[in-house]
Amino acid sequence: MWPSADAVAQAVAKQTDSHLQPSGASAANALGLSTQVPAQVVYLTDGPSRNVRVGNLMVRLKHAGRVDMLLPQSRAGMAIVALRHLGRDAASTSVLQRLAATLDSAKKQLARVRRQLPGWLGSAVDVVIGGAEAHA
Repeated sequence: MWPSADAVAQAVAKQTDSHLQPSGASAANALGLSTQVPAQVVYLTDGPSRNVRVGNLMVRLKHAGRVDMLLPQSRAGMAIVALRHLGRDAASTSVLQRLAATLDSAKKQLARVRRQLPGWLGSAVDVVIGGAEAHA
């Protein structure tokens, strides 16, 4: 039996002393913001990009920027990468309210990093943590 994609990614991250975050597509699906299931297994990392094959399983580790890795391996971090994946136009009030309903305790983490988020993403997070209305 082969290891899971998550186990492979975790092992590589440990080996390279790096952090992981699900890709934006995976995070959006896991948080209920999208019904699309990603065809590829992709993780964002602050380590080097690489593809790792174990048997028939291909795991892609993609180097990500600072914003995507603000809160690695947390629901709050998943919310950030999911929103970036969906984009400004898809971050409607209803999507943000749905996200807010799934986060609860993670809202404190989002509030802590809010000032480090660029423009529209920061405004979207304000709505999620309960501080503002979405701007179209």
